[in-house]
Amino acid sequence: MSKEVCFLKDEIIKFDRNKIEEMKYKAWENSSGKFRYCLHENENAGMQEMLFVISNTGYARPHMHKESAESQVVIEGEGYCVLFDTAGNVTESFKISPRENFLYRIQKGKWHMTLPLSNQMIIYEVREGKFTDGTNIFPEWAPNEDEIEEVNEYKENLLRQLGV
Repeated sequence: MSKEVCFLKDEIIKFDRNKIEEMKYKAWENSSGKFRYCLHENENAGMQEMLFVISNTGYARPHMHKESAESQVVIEGEGYCVLFDTAGNVTESFKISPRENFLYRIQKGKWHMTLPLSNQMIIYEVREGKFTDGTNIFPEWAPNEDEIEEVNEYKENLLRQLGV
């Protein structure tokens, strides 16, 4: 299992401020700036339920899901949800935070990404279906996570486009 992902196996799963702070610390320990608790039993569960941290120094590459929609609830932090067309042009963006668009659903087949403005964002996500290698489809027009210079340039360009 990755240092970025942990499956919780308790019969009743609860989160308090201490658990949230622990998550944030684990995210900072990862070079990606990300950490995810999976609340579902395993990758084969019919519903994927997760609580994750993403930092503004990290990168969640634009992606889409052919077979499932996803809903997200912003618990902490602020950023943007950015939607793209098939060529990678921004078609829509909206601010997300616990006060603004804190709940949103993205239908299947939509290219999207979360772009944090805060040091860290905490988001609760629910997605239909099993997790497989093909669950997240990544476009050729967005850099891979390991292309550090290209990622930084890509994020800076997006922020300029959003007027941030």
